[in-house]
Amino acid sequence: MAFVLRLTAYLACVVGSQIIAHAAHANPKNYDYTVELRSKDFVPDSPVVMRCREGTFCWAQFELKIDDETKTVTVGAVGNQGNLHIKFAAGNMPLFVKSEPYANILVSPSSPSRKDVLLTEPTPTALEDWRSGRAVIRGGVRALAVISVDVTARDATSSITP
Repeated sequence: MAFVLRLTAYLACVVGSQIIAHAAHANPKNYDYTVELRSKDFVPDSPVVMRCREGTFCWAQFELKIDDETKTVTVGAVGNQGNLHIKFAAGNMPLFVKSEPYANILVSPSSPSRKDVLLTEPTPTALEDWRSGRAVIRGGVRALAVISVDVTARDATSSITP
C-alpha cells in the first residue's frame, strides 16, 4: 500500500507538471485510455486490462513468474495530453523499465500504441537514488520479464454520455 501511495504522489507530480506545461493550449483534449498488458510470464497467461481517464491514476495487480516463483506485481498508470506514464512494483520493490523508473508511451486517438517494456530489478544504488528522490543514474541490472503494453485512446471530450 505504501508503494501505491508513493506511486500516486509521484505520478500526480508528473501529471501536474504536464498540466502546467499544456495550460496555454486553447483546445486541450481529454482522453480515456485502455491499457492492455500481456506477457508469456503472466500467471495465468491472460492479459491485464486497465481503463484510465485523463489525469486520473489507475492501477492493477497481476501475477508474474520471476525466478520460478509467482510474485504479485502492481502496475500504475496515469495519462495526460496523449502521454501515458506507467510504473511497476513487486511489493515495496520498484521494478524499472530498462534503466528508468517508469515508461512513457505516446498515444494518439487515431491509432493504437504498442511498447514492449523490459522489467528489470534495480541496482542497490539505483534503489537508493529512487528512494531519496535523486535522479537515477544506473537502473536495472537483471531482466525479469518483457511486457507488451497496448494503449488505445479515445477522445472523451467528443463522447456523448447518457
